[in-house]
Amino acid sequence: MRKTLSGLLVLIVVLGAQAAWANVSHTSPQMLRTFGVDPARFVLASFSPDGRSLLGSEPGTTEEVARGVAYKIFLLSVRSDGGITGARRYEIPEVVEQLSFTPDGRQVVMSCRSGATWLVLDLQSGRVRAFMEHNPGAAGFRSYPPILWHAGGRLLATGYFYDAQDFGGPNVIAEVDPSQTGVAAFRKTAEVESVERSFRNLTIHSYTAGDRGFFCNREGAELFGLYHWVAGSEPARIDEAQRFTAYDAAGDTTAYSAQRSEGTHELLLHDAVTGSRKVLGTSDQPFLYLTLSRDGTRVVVTRLLRDRVLYFVASPGTGMELKPVPGLPRARAGAVRMSLDGRRFCLFNSEGLRVVEIP
Repeated sequence: MRKTLSGLLVLIVVLGAQAAWANVSHTSPQMLRTFGVDPARFVLASFSPDGRSLLGSEPGTTEEVARGVAYKIFLLSVRSDGGITGARRYEIPEVVEQLSFTPDGRQVVMSCRSGATWLVLDLQSGRVRAFMEHNPGAAGFRSYPPILWHAGGRLLATGYFYDAQDFGGPNVIAEVDPSQTGVAAFRKTAEVESVERSFRNLTIHSYTAGDRGFFCNREGAELFGLYHWVAGSEPARIDEAQRFTAYDAAGDTTAYSAQRSEGTHELLLHDAVTGSRKVLGTSDQPFLYLTLSRDGTRVVVTRLLRDRVLYFVASPGTGMELKPVPGLPRARAGAVRMSLDGRRFCLFNSEGLRVVEIP
């Protein structure tokens, strides 16, 4: 009976929320192929800073690798209504492990060779050059784990510096400047290894700027703690739960799903500066695969329904209450990416690419 009632509630919310949403734009796998994209191999990366393009990549085919093309970068043009109008392809001589636009959107930075080699692609000229490579007898920076993100108009990475004898230092956050060459292209913003080691059973570490982030620590058989950290201070616990099943953060704001002892799952938005916490929605099933806008005001999250996925949004347009996305009825699982301004998100899966305007 509970499952039947839950389904009815979802249906009622969908019908009541449709008027607040713009249509969902859909680009089929067949259309993506006409742009030179192989949907079975394509990996979605992110929106461009201005929201007018989507970045993605594919590994080279056997034939392409034989002629020196290890990876391909694609820049998909996004129309104002969300439709994909074309794609530009760039050939890369290295296997790309992580990639990101520069904050101005004119270049793409890539880490390769287990984070030891760094490349930059100029999107206008198509020129690719290495600005950091491991050279014996020279100091450098290695990305570990290979994570790149934007914060405060800067491109940031996790990793460590090493000296001329290849001795590595502590894990740090560093600002990346691809206009420089060698170790000069990286500037430490915070040392993070000591705070990571202060947790005995760390399960999540997520840095949202050059000097702050969030941690999740397992503290018992059925107890996890969620912490906020700012460089120069001790981590402060902001919540605890039997389990955290979905999570994302931006600045000092985090959105997450917490499984409570009574068996319910709450989706929450927490401001670590003010301490304010808002419950966006509750469910008897876990929330999964959460994405938070960079200004901390919009959340996209999913729930599983047998072999399909339900997509939900909480935003100012929904009164910060969790609402199903009407244009994605029981879609398949896929990669979700949100634009930097939080006004739209895209879903890429075996059914193609959908772009959704967020109210």
